[in-house]
Amino acid sequence: MRSLEVAAAVFQRDNKFLAARKKSGLSNEGQWEFPGGKRKPEETFETALVREIAEELSVSIKVGQSLGEYSQPTNNLIINLHCFIVIEWQGEFVPTDHDKLQWCSIDELKSLRLSDADVPFVDRISAYVQAHRLK
Repeated sequence: MRSLEVAAAVFQRDNKFLAARKKSGLSNEGQWEFPGGKRKPEETFETALVREIAEELSVSIKVGQSLGEYSQPTNNLIINLHCFIVIEWQGEFVPTDHDKLQWCSIDELKSLRLSDADVPFVDRISAYVQAHRLK
């Protein structure tokens, strides 16, 4: 089975986290996710994330702590998602692959229709918040 290596960004502002809804016509349309994208073979996950966020949201980021990896089988593909905290960013969000961006509390994230690969990261974000006393 083929695998796809993906990096995702967790933006935090005022005790809320950025979720992005995939627009119509794209894979996983209508589902919410943490923004990011595919890693090219020559890239690290961090450099892939910097590139993907610039392409998808038009902002430059500084990548922080990893929240780990989660593998999600879908059809004939395994998605290996690596999620990272964004510690700072510059620019205004201008989405290209998403039709809506929303700042959500942990509870609000849990109520969204998140893509399967993103779901496990909600608990990891919650643990990160508790560990860093971001209330």
